[in-house]
Amino acid sequence: MGICCSIYALDPEQLARLRADPPLIWRLVEPEDERPYLAEFAATQRVSWLQRLFGRGRTPATPAVAVPDLPKQALDVLDLDKSWDGLRHCIGLCAPDAPDFFAGDGTIGHIEVGYGPALGVDVNTLARYAAALEGVDEDRLLLQLSASGLQDVYLGNLWRSRDADAEAYLLDNFRELLGFVRQAAALGLAAVICYS
Repeated sequence: MGICCSIYALDPEQLARLRADPPLIWRLVEPEDERPYLAEFAATQRVSWLQRLFGRGRTPATPAVAVPDLPKQALDVLDLDKSWDGLRHCIGLCAPDAPDFFAGDGTIGHIEVGYGPALGVDVNTLARYAAALEGVDEDRLLLQLSASGLQDVYLGNLWRSRDADAEAYLLDNFRELLGFVRQAAALGLAAVICYS
């Protein structure tokens, strides 16, 4: 158990579509299962008791809903497991001018997809972050791991151990993140981040 981070790369138009219609987030994170989308859609059709009190009656039975698809993203989903906050901390120290990628550029509605709503990352933010990561040296990243206090970082005990396992976990996930954002930036993609 714990807070894991998944990152989806998608076209900027798809990100705009998600922001305009937040229930579609379920078609991104659960593409094989229509039920979460349909449940979210049904929730938007309910009439509250206060609305009924002031004259809005029951809504008619919900018609059959055509479940929309989001085209497959250009890249596979990046699963950073629980390394995300250690990466965020160490990369932030190595590249202080980099945008806070893991905070995103705003939520996609208010739909809980794990620990809070999904976060959208605009194409420009992703490109700036990818450029910043190009300047992060692995040795310097490990130096930040060994020199930092890491008290307020998720999985602080793991990171503070500073052993070979912690270093390998950080470096493996950094390389995955670098490859993912490098390719996404080259393709002009945006991203969605989910914590679950």
